[in-house]
Amino acid sequence: MRFRVKKLALSIVSITLIGLGTMSNQALALDVRIVVDLSETAHSADADGFRSQLIKEVVNFLPDDANGSVWGYSGTTLRMVNHGATDRMWRQVADIHGRHLSVRGKQSNPSTALRNALFDLDSVDRAPIELIWVGSGQINLGPGGDIGKVRDELVNEFAPTLKTQRVRIHSLTLPGANEPDRQLMQQMADSSGGLFRQASSPEDVSRYAQDLLRLVRAHGEALVDPRGRFQIGPGTERFTAMWRLGAEAQLRAPNGEMFSRDRPLANGRWLLAQDYEMATINDPEPGWWEAQGGAVKVGVWSELEFLVQGLTSPVVPTDETSAFIQLFSNGQKVSSPEFLDLLDVRAWLVEGGDKEPLPVEREDGGFRAYFVHLDDGAFELEVAVIGPTFAERMVFPFVTKNPMRVDIKSSGETATAWVSFNHPDIDYRTLKVSAKVRKPPQLGVITPGQRMPGGVWQIPLGSQEGILEVTYSISGNYLNGQGFFLKTKPAAVTLPLAAGVTETFKFDANGMRLDRLAMKQEEAEPIAQFVAPTEVETRAEAQAQAEIAPMPEPVAQPNLSLPLWFAGAMSGLNLFLFAFLWWFMRPKSLELPELPTPTNPEPEPA
Repeated sequence: MRFRVKKLALSIVSITLIGLGTMSNQALALDVRIVVDLSETAHSADADGFRSQLIKEVVNFLPDDANGSVWGYSGTTLRMVNHGATDRMWRQVADIHGRHLSVRGKQSNPSTALRNALFDLDSVDRAPIELIWVGSGQINLGPGGDIGKVRDELVNEFAPTLKTQRVRIHSLTLPGANEPDRQLMQQMADSSGGLFRQASSPEDVSRYAQDLLRLVRAHGEALVDPRGRFQIGPGTERFTAMWRLGAEAQLRAPNGEMFSRDRPLANGRWLLAQDYEMATINDPEPGWWEAQGGAVKVGVWSELEFLVQGLTSPVVPTDETSAFIQLFSNGQKVSSPEFLDLLDVRAWLVEGGDKEPLPVEREDGGFRAYFVHLDDGAFELEVAVIGPTFAERMVFPFVTKNPMRVDIKSSGETATAWVSFNHPDIDYRTLKVSAKVRKPPQLGVITPGQRMPGGVWQIPLGSQEGILEVTYSISGNYLNGQGFFLKTKPAAVTLPLAAGVTETFKFDANGMRLDRLAMKQEEAEPIAQFVAPTEVETRAEAQAQAEIAPMPEPVAQPNLSLPLWFAGAMSGLNLFLFAFLWWFMRPKSLELPELPTPTNPEPEPA
C-alpha cells in the first residue's frame, strides 16, 4: 500500500556526484481527468454550483506541463475539453466549460463515462492517472436497464483493478445524494486509493480541491550534468546544496552572480559546520547553476517528493498502523546518509483543530511515524522536515474506515443481517460471507450470506425471539493472491426489533466490536452534563467517571498510637534481652588439659 505525495512547495531533489555521471530520468507528467455528472438529478442537487467551483479551483492551479481533460455525462458521455497539455489556453477553455454546465438528460450512466475518460488505460508509456469524479452517484439507465448489475460491475470488478493500473478515482458527492449512490462513489475511491468527500458548503469544496492538489500536483525537476552544473526550473521555490568542508566552494547563478560563505544571503542561508557546508537559496533564478571552488563531492536537492507507505485511503486501522516516509526525486530515492542524518522529521495527527504528536523513528532509507490510536473519520498527517538551513511542512489528508459493518433489520416476523465489507487490498470477487447464529443454550447454525449488488451480503437470521449470538466470518483473497480470513467475536441482538429500528454493529480489522464504546458514551452523556467543561475534556473521561463506583464514606477509627515512654521501655527491654543472649551464647576460649606428673622419674645422665 503506497502512493506518491508531491508537496506544493519544498526543497530537496536529487543527489548528484560531480564526475560520476548524470541522473537524467524524467518524471512522467501529471495526468488529471475531471468527470462531471450532467444529469437532471445532479443539476437539481447542485443549486450552489459546487461542480463549477471544483472545476475552477482544480483547473486554475494545474501546472503548464501537466496533461488533462474534462468530461461530462448523463445517458451518454461528452468530451467537454480535449485531452492535452494544461497550458494557459487549455485552462481558459476548461474554465469556460466549467462555468456553463447544463442539463444533458434524465438518464445517468457513470460506468460508461468513467471508462471513456480512461480511454488509454492499456497504454504502457502513460503517466499515472488522477480521475476526479463529481456528481450525485446516481445510475439511471432508463427502461429495462439493470442498475444492480452495473453497480456490481463497478464495485467488484472495475474498481479493484484500477490500483494495479496506476489509476486513482477521487470522488466528491453533491448534497442530498441517496445513501446507495454515496456509497458507490465512496467505494470507487476507497478501492483505488483516492480521496472521497461529501460536499455541503462552498468551504467543503475548497478544502477538497486543496487536498487534491496536495496529492496530485507535480513539479519541475532539477537536472545535473557530470561537471557539477544543475538546472533549476521555473517555479522552483528553493534548492539546497551540500558538500564536505574543505575548499571554499561558491555557487554561480545563471546571471553570473556568485554566492559564498563570506557574502550574506538576502534570500537564503549559508551554513558552515564542522564537517560540511550547506547553502539554501530561496526563489532561485531559473537556469543553469554551477558549484565552483574545488569541492570534490556536491549534493544538490530541490522540490521534494514524498513516498508514503501504509496510508492508502481508506486506512484500515490496526494496532500497528504506521506511515513510512521516504524522500524521492526524479524517480530516484534520496539515500545519502550524510544528508538524511541532518534531517529532523516530525509528524502530527490532525483532526479538526486538534494536533497530536506522533513518535517518529529513523529507518533504513526513510522515517516511520506510528499512530497510537485511530478512529473512523477524516484526518491529516502533518510532517515537518527540518534541515540545518531550511524547514518545510507537508500535509497529507487521509480517511480511516474500519472495514466491517452489520445492519440488522426486521421485515415482518423475520430479521435480516446486511453485511458490508470494505478494504482496499481485498479482491471482492473472491469473498464469501457467512454467519453462525446461536440462541443460548442451543448450538449454533451456520448460514451462508447471499451476495447483493454494491458489495453487500444478505444473511437471514430467522424469526426466533429473544437473545441471539451471531458470529460473522469472511474469507477470500487479497489482491496479491494471498488468503484472507476474518472472524468476529459473537455479537448479541434481541429479537424482534421494533418497527423502523435498525441495530448496527461495527467491527475492526481484528473482528472486535467498535460500537460498544459509543453506546457507553451515550449512556454517560447525562452524567457529563453536570460536570464543568473545564474538568472533563472528553467523553471518554465522562464515561470513565460514570463507570467508577462511588467510594464509601470514611469511618472514624480509634487512635491506636503508642505513648513515647512505652516505646522507650520496650526498646530498653529488647536491648537487655539481646545482651543477655549474647553473653550466654558467647564462644568460650580453648583450654588445654594439664599433663599428669610422672611417678618414677628417670635419673639424669652423669
